Amino acid sequence: MEYKVVRTFFINSHNHVIQDECVAIFTVGVDKDWMRRVNTRHISLTANYLFVSRPLLTTKGFVHWTMNDSRFAYVLTLNVETEIITQFPVPRHDGETELMYYYLPMGSYLSLLIARSKFSWEFWEMKPDTGEWTKLPNIDLEAQFASYLNCILKPGGWLKSREVLVFNVRRENYNLPSQLCIACNVRTRKFHEFELDGGLQSFLAHRNSLVWMDGS
Repeated sequence: MEYKVVRTFFINSHNHVIQDECVAIFTVGVDKDWMRRVNTRHISLTANYLFVSRPLLTTKGFVHWTMNDSRFAYVLTLNVETEIITQFPVPRHDGETELMYYYLPMGSYLSLLIARSKFSWEFWEMKPDTGEWTKLPNIDLEAQFASYLNCILKPGGWLKSREVLVFNVRRENYNLPSQLCIACNVRTRKFHEFELDGGLQSFLAHRNSLVWMDGS
């Protein structure tokens, strides 16, 4: 089994982004330096800006660059095996209002939650190998969290694909992370509150292993 490390080289310079030097791959135990660059010349100038995004999202065998903003019409997906980056369009929304787009790894898929209100989202999933998006039932938690005054729920990560989603509770006017989190079954609408001891620190969902788990 090979382990590969993906690194983004990006300088906010027009001359830099049109060159074939934005992304490099390092195979652990094989490569000695970062000289193996990934071809990015086919990426549009608009989508090229996604290379500044942090953190990178990973699904099984793929790395994704995304932006939580409806003004960005693409995601960039790297097939780690073939070392090819593809520019995929994302679902668009009607109207001129800018919406928050939340991209989250979901097993072998990349999920997208488009915020329609503080407590409801459109729900999409993308196949990383084809870029095909599938619309899933909306997630509507308005009734369950109507008592959470002056707060919003920010999607943080999936505990169980398409079923159990973790949210961070944030003050509506400040959008700062809090200690309060909620694990919610989006099918049954049942939820559990818990706190993370970290003050105003941001928490990122991650895997405690370099080896992918089977299943989704």
